Order: sequence, then C-alpha cells, then structure tokens
Amino acid sequence: GMAFGTGAANAAETTVDTAATVTFKASKEKQLTSAQLSAYKIADYVNYGTAENPVYGVKTAAGADRTKLAAALTTAGFRNVPTDGTTDLMAWAMNQKATTDTDGTVTQVQFDQSETRPWNNPSVTRKFADALQAGNPFTATEDPFVLNAATGSDTDGWTATNKTALTAGVYLFLDGNASTDTLTQAVPMIVSTGSVNAGVLSLGDSTAEVDMKSTVSGTQTKSTTSKSASVGETVPFELGYTIPNPVPTGFTLKFRDVPSKGLTVDFAGLTVKAGDKVLTGTDYTVENNLTANKGNGTNTFVVKITDPAKYAGKQITITYNATVNDEAETVKGQDYHAVTNKLVDNDGTPIPGTETLTKIFGFKFTKVNAQGEAVEGAKFTLSVAKDQNGVLPNSDKYPLEVTSGVNGVVKFDGLKAGSYTVTETAVADGYQDFKASFTVAIDENGNVTFAGTDSWGLAPK
Repeated sequence: GMAFGTGAANAAETTVDTAATVTFKASKEKQLTSAQLSAYKIADYVNYGTAENPVYGVKTAAGADRTKLAAALTTAGFRNVPTDGTTDLMAWAMNQKATTDTDGTVTQVQFDQSETRPWNNPSVTRKFADALQAGNPFTATEDPFVLNAATGSDTDGWTATNKTALTAGVYLFLDGNASTDTLTQAVPMIVSTGSVNAGVLSLGDSTAEVDMKSTVSGTQTKSTTSKSASVGETVPFELGYTIPNPVPTGFTLKFRDVPSKGLTVDFAGLTVKAGDKVLTGTDYTVENNLTANKGNGTNTFVVKITDPAKYAGKQITITYNATVNDEAETVKGQDYHAVTNKLVDNDGTPIPGTETLTKIFGFKFTKVNAQGEAVEGAKFTLSVAKDQNGVLPNSDKYPLEVTSGVNGVVKFDGLKAGSYTVTETAVADGYQDFKASFTVAIDENGNVTFAGTDSWGLAPK
C-alpha cells in the first residue's frame, strides 16, 4: 500500500534507525524472482519527543535533489510547493490535506493509497511515484536491492521479504526488469513502514506489505479452425494477446508471424481489434518481410500496436486469411502435405503453443482389368456432389482430370478432408465403354474410404 505519516517538527529530533521489514506480495512466484529492485529512501522517520514519550514525524532523506523533489510534488498535483529553500518538502507534503473552494475547485491535494488494480490510476501518490521515476531526486540505499527466497503457492499467493537491510522510513522501489510479453516491469512503488491512525504516526514493529506491482499475462496465442484444406482454399488465422493493466513505461507489443511455404497471406483483409474496437489508420503498423506475400517458414510479417497503453487490460485480436498455394511441402515421415504457421519472440524463438498445422491430403487407386492387370489410359474426373463436403483444389499442379499410367495408378492430391466423387470419363483403348463411378471419404487424419469400387475393376491402395 501507500500510506504516509506526519508529525510536527521542533528543534529536537532523533532519526529512527529501527530495522524495517517490507513484505512483497504477488500472485505468481516469477513476479518476485524476476524483479530487479532498487530501493530509495525518500523520508526518514524522526522522533521529536523523547524515548519515553515519542512523537514521530518525517523528514526528507538526506542528499535529496530539492529541485527534482519539488518538481515531482508539483507533477503530483500539490499546490504552492514551498520555494524558500529551507522548508522540508516531504514533511510539508505529508502534512497537506485535500481542500476545495466553494465551487468545488481543488485547492490542495493529499497523498492517498493504491491497493487495487489498475495501479496506474492517476491518484496523487501514483503521479508522485511516476514523477520520481522520471526524475529521481534520491540515492539508492544499496544496489542491487535483494529479496529473500519467495515462499507460497499459486493458490494462496507468494511473498518475499527484503534481504537487504532497511531502516524505518518511507521508500520508493523501482523495478529494473524489462517488460516481456508474459511479465511486465513493476510500476514504481512507495511504501511506508509506519502507519497512521487518527492523524498520528506510529512505527509499531516497522513492517509493511506491498503488492509487487507487475503483471503476469498469458503469452501470445495463434489458432486456426482449418485442420485441413484444399490447395486454393483460404485458411483463417487468429492471433491474440491481453495487454497488461497497468501498462509499464516503455512497453511495446509486436506479433511476429512466420507462415510456412504453401501460404499466401491476404494483407488487405487483415483486421486488428482492441476489445470490440476495430483499430484503424496509425493505431497499428504491418511490416511485411514476405516475398509476393508468400511464406517460406523463415521470413516474418510483424504487426505492431502503436500505443499499447491506450488499451490497458484489453484483448488484442488480429484476424487474417491466407490462401493455400501449391508450394506446400510434404510432412517428413508422412504421405500428406501441410502448411504451418507460428509466432516467434524477439530473438526468433517460437512461442510455445502458437504453431498451427493444416493438412493437405490426397488419395490414389489402381485401374485393373478382369485379369487383375493394370490398365493404362483410363481417364477419371474428381468432383463434389451437392451432398458432399469436399473442396476441389484450384491449381494447375493438381488437375481434376487424371489419366491412369502404365501401372494403372490414378492419384488426386491437394485435398482437404471431406467426401468426393470420382467418375471415369473415358475408358482405355480396347475396353468396353463401361465407366466407373465411386465415392471417396477422407477423414481428418487422412484415412481414405472408398465406396462402390470393386465391381468396376478398381483396386484402391
């Protein structure tokens, strides 16, 4: 939390040097183990009374840059920040109370407390913490600041206390860990090891708790509804990511997409949404590194969200179609072709769970005569009847009419899972004009079932 105590100053003062314990809390262990914290003491606690009858207050930490501190207080919203060069600025600020004039205009603000998300709400203390990060007037107590081992569970939460020694006071904690797609840098945290009750500061046991104000988010996602496709068919893709809330300073968001051989991306139809809002114009950019919009399994196209902070907590959804072309490659160890797609991180490493696989099947059969001998020269046509759900390929590489070869084999390829009709359109020379017609079903695993073939001298293989 963010709580401040105050007290009235007089000539006699003793700086409190009681050891302090700050407990950092988090929902995930890596929020604590990945943090690279620096601690800055911004105010000491001082005793203006006696050991027997203490009266506690605050005093700006020694060595503070007065100009930067005054600027941070002004940025936070404080009015009439002292410019006399002698007033203790932290003591002054922590004694201020929120006031308004008769028409409701704010005439003074006071420090407040931030305990719930989003921690970057424009509260007075949040503005002050952000301003301190931008122009820090204080010196780190010890660099790096170290935490003890984290304890807890994902169910009950995780905690870690300071291993680096601290004394009672008010601290600014800054996280030097750069944000990633799965863990954001923690926003600046201000922590007081004392507590205020009825306007009176008490030190108690000089302990404090604070949420590690970072956000663990899921990884980027990618999916397609097309488990199989025919050559020439369009395959839909959807990319997703939930922007953290709060969005840390300097956070960027890029989707690095790597389509494989066999995919031609339709950039004209690419759509980006933040929640339900369709982004347009300069809201995002697309960097196309593909040749003729075709994938090769290495080159990327990159969709960058221009200002992610505008969409804190929103789901970013990118949708686009790609056409399966005839460059799709055979899958190693399999007898079908496929197109794949994946997202990669900054260094080109595939993001787990984002690789899609769309299979492209085929089937073959052998034309034989009554003696079981291969028949060369019979022509067969592939079609889809009204009650069938196959999709014919649209490519010269995969013709819809095929002639049996010297070995009698007929092969149709470039097909999605579904049902098809094969019709013999021309018999081989020297044979009766008695044409075969049969159906073929291909399941999602590429298994092929023929119906109505045996009586026509066909031996499917």
